Amino acid sequence: MLWDVFISHAHEDKAEVASPLAKALNGHGLRVWIDETELTLGDSLRRKIDEGLTASRFGVVILSESFFAKRWPQSELSALWARESGIDKVLLPVWHQITRERVSSFSPLLADRLAVSTDQGIDRVVTEIIKVAGGSRNISEQQLKERYSERFDFPLPRVAEAKSAIRELSERVTWRSLIPENDMSKDNVWMGNASPNTVSLLYRLYAPIALFRQVSYALERSLATFTHESKIRFCLLESIFYALTNEVQVAASGVPLPYSPRVPQWRQRRKEIPQRYWWQGISDERFDETMPLFIQKTGGSDLPVVVDLGSFQQSYVYAYNSCGRNQQALGLLGNALYGFTPRDRPVYWRLLTFWWRIYTLYEETVKTSNGDIARADECFSSQSLSGSEISTVSQEDLFEPMETTWLAAGQFWNTFVLPRLHTCFLTCAE
Repeated sequence: MLWDVFISHAHEDKAEVASPLAKALNGHGLRVWIDETELTLGDSLRRKIDEGLTASRFGVVILSESFFAKRWPQSELSALWARESGIDKVLLPVWHQITRERVSSFSPLLADRLAVSTDQGIDRVVTEIIKVAGGSRNISEQQLKERYSERFDFPLPRVAEAKSAIRELSERVTWRSLIPENDMSKDNVWMGNASPNTVSLLYRLYAPIALFRQVSYALERSLATFTHESKIRFCLLESIFYALTNEVQVAASGVPLPYSPRVPQWRQRRKEIPQRYWWQGISDERFDETMPLFIQKTGGSDLPVVVDLGSFQQSYVYAYNSCGRNQQALGLLGNALYGFTPRDRPVYWRLLTFWWRIYTLYEETVKTSNGDIARADECFSSQSLSGSEISTVSQEDLFEPMETTWLAAGQFWNTFVLPRLHTCFLTCAE
């Protein structure tokens, strides 16, 4: 999706409601489609509005007497209704100087939908929309000014550090340092140990993902103007986060792994059968809770900066020796590392293998300035297991043959990454 919010409104409500609302939401880092900023001289009105309606996560509809008197806003409302399913919520109604009875006379279903009224002030409307849209984005003024850009560059040293962490996780000597010192079958025990190696691995694995996550909201808006090379690079790093938060799909790729961690009495079950019941991914909401521990707050127009390892270690040790939200957040992020071996965490091992291949391809695309999907697919598919630095794990330490893990990563690429690449190129085509 290119935008978070599409604002549908009557022209009469633009100055008083629509424009201030769009400005406030933009200030919170949301990408807002509104005609005054997205339509320029010579544009096809219908085509541009259709693009906004289909490429926005949510549609904010400002319901007023003027809205119901106009044909065009009602057509936008119908399009947003059509996008809704029994699961996904798209339509977000805002009432402006109108009563429930008047809304009901137009549409009883619309009147039954929970709405927010401008009688409570624009700030309250903004707060309610942000809640549904997933929270305010901490992006800098510079990012707000540069919503559109042509290039996407990501620090290669972060990629190299992540690969070094994955390589270490393929070695037995590393696994010994990850053994939990706490009994993680007990309630309210979230963090397994505070060994320097655990902290270092956690930092190197997730600092680049946190950095990408921090800027991705703004960067995704630039997909329309990215060069082909930048589109591929963006989608590759996007797939890193996608795999982490969709580990069930990773487990189901290739030869499906028995994996069902969300069950009653999961603490005891994962102790008995960790391969199946130990949670080996994380939700995007839970990951976002840890981002302030990785990203240094900056003022002015500076871009986000990753904290150094020493600062992260201090935060980790403090959470480990205390209790509360940070302990649970960091514990869930590091969950798959506590007691890690490829045999006991086969889903996470698949995830790490996929990451290794994606990072390797990312380095290749930077080196060769590759901007062609077919070439990227060929490079990923031609990667050799025998030539990989993580292929040396012995069979006795694996839950499944390494060849099976390698092929599962390939199927995940074919099923979820390639289609995203093609969609990106089609959606963003000039």
